[in-house]
Amino acid sequence: MEPIDFSVTLSDKHCDDGAEQSQQISTNDYLKRLAEYFSVEQKIDLVIYSGNIGSPADNDFRNVLSKSKKNEKVILWLSTYGGVPDSAYRMGRALQSHYNHITVYVDRYCKSSGTLLALAADEICMSESGEFGPLDIQLLNKEEFYERNSGLDSFQALSTLAERSNEIMRSQFMDLRMGARLSTKQALDAATKVTIGLLSPIYEQLEPMRLGEVHRSMQIAYEYGNRLNKGILKQNALSHLIAQYPSHSYVIDRIEAEDRLFSIVTEPGDALVVLSKILSPIVDERIANSAPLLVHLNDYLKESDDKHDCVATQEDAVNEDAVNEDAVNEDAVNEDAVNEDAVNEDAVNEDAVNEDAVNEDAVNEDAENN
Repeated sequence: MEPIDFSVTLSDKHCDDGAEQSQQISTNDYLKRLAEYFSVEQKIDLVIYSGNIGSPADNDFRNVLSKSKKNEKVILWLSTYGGVPDSAYRMGRALQSHYNHITVYVDRYCKSSGTLLALAADEICMSESGEFGPLDIQLLNKEEFYERNSGLDSFQALSTLAERSNEIMRSQFMDLRMGARLSTKQALDAATKVTIGLLSPIYEQLEPMRLGEVHRSMQIAYEYGNRLNKGILKQNALSHLIAQYPSHSYVIDRIEAEDRLFSIVTEPGDALVVLSKILSPIVDERIANSAPLLVHLNDYLKESDDKHDCVATQEDAVNEDAVNEDAVNEDAVNEDAVNEDAVNEDAVNEDAVNEDAVNEDAVNEDAENN
């Protein structure tokens, strides 16, 4: 996956003047420095996920982890309103299969299935504005288009009716027994009939199939959460997340998370704070997007490595050219030396021939004189 050019993205959307744009153009350089800090110095990978949790994003998430992993520890910056529990479970399992230590960082919203995914962590890191949400299952409202209701609504209705029926029964019995001076049996029979008459029409509106669907969905959330949890949750925290909060939008801030739910909750360090300031505008913007923002900070480190390798390759090529040039020069020198030796040898041979010719003439001259 090619690293996203955040400098262009941010400058297009959030720059008001030239100075601010100039500052934001260096965003990618900041990311490279942060990648070096986390991955090289701290030996921690850092992944950013912002958007809906579902398919095919869960598969993309697994592929990014496989391709860009460098260390055994990871920080997942998670920003989501939720999504499909099955996909959240797949992503959590992918994290656990690739890393020995997982930190989930929540800077703003991490709701519903995002909370489920966070259960795969060994440590929760939350900013002051970070918040989780309950794990109650959301089901489509059959009477309203594209509207969902909490799976807890039906069970809450049952609980409320049970409490109300007890109150009516007790009140009617006491009035009939003490006020009308009926016998205990008569007062009990009459109170029962009154209670049934009042509440039967309400109970008839409850759908057994719907209750079964809700129970099954809640059981799925419990089983997924129980399997992902490796010790990050306190005792009974999972059941509390699923069934005890009064609404799906209930705010679980850092204090609530630390007091009731998670065994390890920390505050972000300086490097995460800097990263949040740089990328929060685009991360917050993509939180509800069906095409989520998915970034592995090591991709920016790879980009730097690729440039370094390119420079090194060019340097090697220059050195190789220099070596070849030296070899050519050396060959030329050697060839000149060989040619010079050949010329000298020819000159020596020519002198020898001339000397032989002179000697031969001298011999002939002596022969003629005799």
